[in-house]
Amino acid sequence: MNQKKNSSSKLKISQISLLISLSCMNTFAMGLGSDKLKPMNIKAKQVYIDDKSGFSEYNGNVILVQGTMKITADKLTIIYDAKQNLNKIIAIGNPSTYRQRPDNKKEDIQAKAQKMVYFAKKDLMVLTGKALMQQGSDKFTSNKIRYFLNKDRVETFDPSKDNSKNKDTGRVNIILDPNKK
Repeated sequence: MNQKKNSSSKLKISQISLLISLSCMNTFAMGLGSDKLKPMNIKAKQVYIDDKSGFSEYNGNVILVQGTMKITADKLTIIYDAKQNLNKIIAIGNPSTYRQRPDNKKEDIQAKAQKMVYFAKKDLMVLTGKALMQQGSDKFTSNKIRYFLNKDRVETFDPSKDNSKNKDTGRVNIILDPNKK
C-alpha cells in the first residue's frame, strides 16, 4: 500500500513540475502571441513522463488548453531537446483537433487530422491523414497540410498513391469565400 502511495505521489509531483515548467516556457504555445504567456492545462487518462530524456506521453481522451489554443487527441507526445527547449509535439487521433484564435483575427483557425506534428523551431504544424484546416468559410482539405503559424501561411498537397476510381484522390480541395478581402 505504501509503495503504491509513494509511486502515486511521485507521479503527481512529476506531473506538477512538468506543468509548471511547460507553462513557463514561451516556446510552447503554437506560435500565437498572447497564448504563449497563459497557463497550460493537460487532461488525460494516462500519463508517462521521463524528465531526464525530455519525453512525456499522454493517452486517452487528451485535452490540452492554453489560452485560446485547444488540442484534442487520443495520444499526445511532447519532446524536448537536451537544453529543455520544446522540440516537437505529436497529436494522434481519429481525428486529432486543433483550434486557436490568431492575434488580430476575428475567427479561429480550426484543424483536424489523424496526425498533427508541431515543430517548435520552425513554428510549423504538419497535418496528415484526412487533413482539414479552416478559418471562417475558407477551407482546405488534403491528405497533407503544412501550416506555418508565425507566417500565417498554408501549403497543401496530396501525396497519396490511391489507384481507386475516385477522381478526387490525390487532389487538394480549397474553398475560398469571394466576399473576403
